[in-house]
Amino acid sequence: MFYTAPTQPDTYSTLVQYLLHQLYTTPPPLNPTSDAPPPAVTTRFPFPYRANVLDRDALRIPTGWDSWGKISVLREGFDPARVGKAWDVSIARLKDPNEDGEGVEELWEASIPIADRGPKVSPSAFAPKS
Repeated sequence: MFYTAPTQPDTYSTLVQYLLHQLYTTPPPLNPTSDAPPPAVTTRFPFPYRANVLDRDALRIPTGWDSWGKISVLREGFDPARVGKAWDVSIARLKDPNEDGEGVEELWEASIPIADRGPKVSPSAFAPKS
């Protein structure tokens, strides 16, 4: 999870640096054998920034550091458990279209305000006053 904002272009460059680091860094082997020496880790794209889990405007939570608890603290009004259940329902619908429950589609639609609900502005409000 990385915070990005159009008003802070450096947030995008930090994200790009992290993505390059993740894509082009050779990870260590999962099951190293004691006979072979460990291979050298190549980091052509180092990522010099530390994780930042507290400041919302400089949020940097690398892979493996995120958790439902951190997400809940950082985003009020966001229910990670509800979204997780909605994902499960949506995935189950791929196999059985009659699956009941709230899917991510319904969550997304509910989060978008409907323009027809608000007050309507009449065209005369934009007419020049004499």
